[in-house]
Amino acid sequence: MRGLCFSGGGIKVASHIGALKALEEKNIKFDCVSGASSGSIIATLYALGYNSDEMWKMFQKYYKKIKYAEWKQIFKLIFGLLFKGELVIDGLNSGKSIEKIMSEICRKSHVENINQIKMPLFISMVDLQTGTVYIASSNENRTQLLDDTQYITDIPISTAVRGSCSFPVIFSPCKFENIQLIDGGTRENLPWKCLKDVGANEVIGICFETIHKKECCKNIIEVATRAMELQERELSSYEKDGIDKLITINLEKTSLLDSENIYELYKQGYNQAKKYISNN
Repeated sequence: MRGLCFSGGGIKVASHIGALKALEEKNIKFDCVSGASSGSIIATLYALGYNSDEMWKMFQKYYKKIKYAEWKQIFKLIFGLLFKGELVIDGLNSGKSIEKIMSEICRKSHVENINQIKMPLFISMVDLQTGTVYIASSNENRTQLLDDTQYITDIPISTAVRGSCSFPVIFSPCKFENIQLIDGGTRENLPWKCLKDVGANEVIGICFETIHKKECCKNIIEVATRAMELQERELSSYEKDGIDKLITINLEKTSLLDSENIYELYKQGYNQAKKYISNN
């Protein structure tokens, strides 16, 4: 049984699709899949049966619909500062656009809840209040790991993905029952252990290494995304221990929210994964 794990990375997940294309060309298939943050989108699409070409078409169709900031949230921010002297928003974007897109995709596949997906799928999320890691799982047989990680098997797919993608400051926390969910990458950016737990004897992970130019962080968005990148890099550095194979995609000067040159991201993922496969 072979598992595939996608790390988070914002817009950089275009590289995940390119890497998946390289794996498909070698007829490398997977029986279970997991993802954190925006990597959960690619993991979900794979579990729904989409191939890399189909994912790439969908990515080009939808990525511009997810904005960094929504006008409604900006107006709330300005109103709060002017008339109350305080911040009244918990994110520049409500995150509802992510949920709407995933709901649309899931309807086309005739599924809504994660437990309706046949392939074992795992999506990491974090409770803002307690810091507990939650794993949305399509596998009913697993409910809790040995550590403090909790499994949820009854949650809409769109809610799980939105929660996993709720990047602090940029996206508002995603409310599910009595939990406020935030980006899975804040605590588990490469969630491969759940794949081993479900029976995978080989797990391939795909993550990123970003090389930044000296002049970075010119505004609040860049400061927030850079801080998150540093945290995710630190997390990934120790999460790599024990994983069977790891494809690290090196990207230069590409931040989590940089939507320019997405085809270049796709190509980098494809070329570097192809090189890794040929050398291993």
